Amino acid sequence: MSVPSPNQSSGAFFKVIRGGEVFGPAPLGRREILVAGERILGIGEGFADKAKALGPVDVIDATGRSVVPGFIDQHMHFLGGGDGEGPLGRVPELHVSWITAGGVTTAVGIMGIDMEYKGLHGLLVKARELDRLGLSTYIYTGAFEVPSPYLTSSVRADIVLIDKVIGVKVAIAEDTYPNLSLEQLARLAGQLRLAANISGKAAVMHCHTGRNPKRMQPLFDLLDAVNLPIAQILPTHLNRHTPAYLEHAIRWAKLGGNIDFSAILTRRTGSVNGIGVDEAVQQVIAAGVGLEQITMSSDANVSMPVLSPEDHVIGLRNTSPGVLHREWKRVVHTNKLTLAQALPLVTANPARVLRLDDRKGTLRPGMDADIVLLTDALAVDTVICRGKVMVAGGQAVVKGPFEERDSSYIPF
Repeated sequence: MSVPSPNQSSGAFFKVIRGGEVFGPAPLGRREILVAGERILGIGEGFADKAKALGPVDVIDATGRSVVPGFIDQHMHFLGGGDGEGPLGRVPELHVSWITAGGVTTAVGIMGIDMEYKGLHGLLVKARELDRLGLSTYIYTGAFEVPSPYLTSSVRADIVLIDKVIGVKVAIAEDTYPNLSLEQLARLAGQLRLAANISGKAAVMHCHTGRNPKRMQPLFDLLDAVNLPIAQILPTHLNRHTPAYLEHAIRWAKLGGNIDFSAILTRRTGSVNGIGVDEAVQQVIAAGVGLEQITMSSDANVSMPVLSPEDHVIGLRNTSPGVLHREWKRVVHTNKLTLAQALPLVTANPARVLRLDDRKGTLRPGMDADIVLLTDALAVDTVICRGKVMVAGGQAVVKGPFEERDSSYIPF
């Protein structure tokens, strides 16, 4: 469902994006991108006139813009996360425009701490809703607890039988769900190893890491005990405000693993137990970790405290998915990275981790037409999801059926 906009394309089968500097994420120079339906057909020059011979063409002027792959957010609470605060802490569901406004074209939904008010069936349906509106969506089965909850008969069956399930979420070092049993984690690892072989999916063990002093030790123990490829395990929230977490993150990366930093773990969102991703990236790079081993995710739509100047909690709010884009910009500026260096943290790297890199994360012929136009200040100007314009001129042009559109909305 669309809001009319003078900047919105007509929905023609062919689109040509021209005039911008293309980063795929490697710099490709000033090139045109030819989109046919949901896919990129070519990157080169002179496509507009050639495509007109085949039918109507939408030409999108990207002059003065950087043309980059759509962002991939692999940790987002579609249904709202948190709820540990009780009934008044129930975070509402996300609308599609809240997600796309931050440049995200692919998102992975995840359960929070609460499984009484919300559940995996609702998460799957929400993912399908967002997908039908244009966003590419996937989910993790499981939640905090191990043994993990599931949709069908097991975690393995969920991954093998349900298209949108690409892995499982678990918690480690979380005092509410300590999950310190090596035996239980090893059984789960066995399911994931088999699920990956059968389905061809990544079958990722996506690990929430809490504040228990054990930190990442259960994962090091798991690697010693079972032959699960380290690339199949992704620990997240590793920018906790304690040196031990970054020490463990660096140790994990030097073993060949990938590490994920959460955009919400900064005082700018109300967090008092995290450091900004920009600072975390700076420290792990200084320790010799390669940028190709680092990913960022938002952890968006969890409840976060509203703090007074004296750090007293005076309320709650949910965090916008746009926090990923905001904190990514800080990574660029703090670390003085080029676009080619910084983009993989939110494009090619998560695509590889999730084994979506045959369709997502880069701009090249045959890939999904997930494309973002950025201004010189790195603001999001235009977002295209699978060939569909979702944001134009910095404004969402596609919204869900229950989003309030304008002042004519009358409750009853």
